Amino acid sequence: FAVFYQLHKMLVAARKARRHYPPSLRRITIESISIHSFSAIMASLTLIPLDWIPRATASTGCESFPDVEHKGQLIFYWSFFLPITSLIL
Repeated sequence: FAVFYQLHKMLVAARKARRHYPPSLRRITIESISIHSFSAIMASLTLIPLDWIPRATASTGCESFPDVEHKGQLIFYWSFFLPITSLIL
């Protein structure tokens, strides 16, 4: 999301024929650390031994899909995991 935001700012500046000032090194570092930290937290969610968090299985590969019979996993997946993951991508 951060990369697309910077590209959007560059394109808007180019459309208006204005100079684009790149973000500072401090801002880049803060955004990078926050994105990597958030990704590490999301990746470690499947390691928590709770029954309502979907698990990656041999049939699903790397993705943690919920069991269709398990309501808690379905609620967690559709209300939290999927929206947050789509924001990262």
